[in-house]
Amino acid sequence: MSIIISFLAENPRLIVLASVGCLVAFLFISWPAGLKSWSALPREDRLETLTKLRRLMVERDLRGRGIKDPRVLEVFGSIPRHRFVPEELWSAAYEDRPLPIGSGQTISQPYIVALMTELLELEGKEKVLEIGTGSGYQTAVLAKMDDAGFELTHLYGLTETYGPATLNEWHEAWDELPPEERLLKRIRQGVRYHALEDLTVMDPASMEKVSADGETLGEVMFRGNIVMKGYLKNKEATEDAFAGGWFHSGDLGVMHPDGYIQLKDRSKDIIISGGENISSIEVEDVLYKHPAVAAAAVVAKPDTKWGETPCAFIETRPGAQVTAEEIIAWCKEKLARYKCPRHVVFIELPKTSTGKIQKFKLRDMAKDV
Repeated sequence: MSIIISFLAENPRLIVLASVGCLVAFLFISWPAGLKSWSALPREDRLETLTKLRRLMVERDLRGRGIKDPRVLEVFGSIPRHRFVPEELWSAAYEDRPLPIGSGQTISQPYIVALMTELLELEGKEKVLEIGTGSGYQTAVLAKMDDAGFELTHLYGLTETYGPATLNEWHEAWDELPPEERLLKRIRQGVRYHALEDLTVMDPASMEKVSADGETLGEVMFRGNIVMKGYLKNKEATEDAFAGGWFHSGDLGVMHPDGYIQLKDRSKDIIISGGENISSIEVEDVLYKHPAVAAAAVVAKPDTKWGETPCAFIETRPGAQVTAEEIIAWCKEKLARYKCPRHVVFIELPKTSTGKIQKFKLRDMAKDV
């Protein structure tokens, strides 16, 4: 058994992981070049790797170090995690050195991807890079990466699923689609990892699967050996997370007819204004398309009349000049009026050491805007 702390959540919790599931998931996350390389390896090489993995587990001599044990690192080629530095990441990628962000070649936050494209524009790089992305992305961010020459692989998961647990398995036929249609395929989080038993989108109240029409909203749920065992000494939180026999991700999404899932928002990030649901990702997507915006986050601001209204926090590009009125006008051109931010704040966005925007801090700030 391994225990890790999820510092990314608003309420940090100890998560209990089964050693077997943890190491199997780690294989898929951190093997150099990721899942594609694993699937392409000769059967003999895969068997040799799994034999090494089994030997490590059977020996039971990891002395509590788990995946940080040098022998495990040797098997999986992992890179120790440290604070994200965009310039260092960029240099490593172009010099064909391992990317210094912990999970092989996976970049998990839209903010980091936005920084990468910013650096590309500044430095005029032209080399094509293959890179893994995670989390819920805005089409504007992915479009910039695509135009910049990045070959993207979209992943998705949570700390409770040992990191990425889905893969947007790309079909070659999609390369022939018009750019806008190709982006709609790219933004999806995809299908389950081989090591995950099942992945679906359900109505959390009835625990019935939603229609696979790409429109009906539900909660993304996981089940299988790479899902955590529970929260340490927190029975209530564990029971809530596994209600109905599935792990509840807290992410809202849809299921497409081909079985691919797509995130729409975190359940806690959905803005309910006058009874209408507003996706923060949808509004952020429009903001990211503005030429002066480097990064953006939209949260709910309490409102006496509407219940909640969108409040946008924006980090501008170096040297860019833009006003709140211009940002709101930009949104009104591209969104229904009720979805447009009523307030715009220009700040340096609060982020974790891995580049994740801390929306819980922004929600507190929005109360006083």
